[in-house]
Amino acid sequence: MGVIDFTKRERKIKTKTTLKTETRKTIRALIITLSIMILVLWGTFLAITTHGSERGYALAQAKLKNKNLKSEAASIKTNLTTTTSFTELEANSTVSQMTPLSDENKTYVTKEDNTVK
Repeated sequence: MGVIDFTKRERKIKTKTTLKTETRKTIRALIITLSIMILVLWGTFLAITTHGSERGYALAQAKLKNKNLKSEAASIKTNLTTTTSFTELEANSTVSQMTPLSDENKTYVTKEDNTVK
């Protein structure tokens, strides 16, 4: 067998740190961590409150639209009832020109006609 050359690895010499530098590092890490937490919480708060106010605005718009549609439906309903009233139909000349159905042409739907076979 051959001779094995053994060389020592270079070791890094650790420098001793004082308590003052350790506390400064810890304080700096705490300040950075707390700053990041404050920014994240502030962003989350803004996102939630903005989303809530946006939904409130959309709800107010939907209520206004609902109110307008209800008033429009009421006006259409009153217009329909006045148009289809008996006095309005009598005054209309097309009703008088219609011919009434004779008894021979009438057909009725019975219960047997509606059953599924």
